[in-house]
Amino acid sequence: GLLLPPALPLILYGIVAGVPIHDLFVAGIVPGLLLIGLTVAWAIREGVRADTPRSEWDPREAFAALWAAGWDILLPVLVLGALFSG
Repeated sequence: GLLLPPALPLILYGIVAGVPIHDLFVAGIVPGLLLIGLTVAWAIREGVRADTPRSEWDPREAFAALWAAGWDILLPVLVLGALFSG
């Protein structure tokens, strides 16, 4: 997203405007979580209205998806670690 780490627009704005990047990320937490919550609520509402069929949850399938997305999931942790460690 544009507000949650690692958000390139916030980093660029912080550099250009001379604002601490850490403060920008802290200020973006509440709006970012609000946007996530509203998007989830909208998706649930649309799924219910469209009468979308539901499949049963399979832990093996979920683990396979997490394994396939391994580095993508770790990317924010690596970027923030590099950013805040100097």
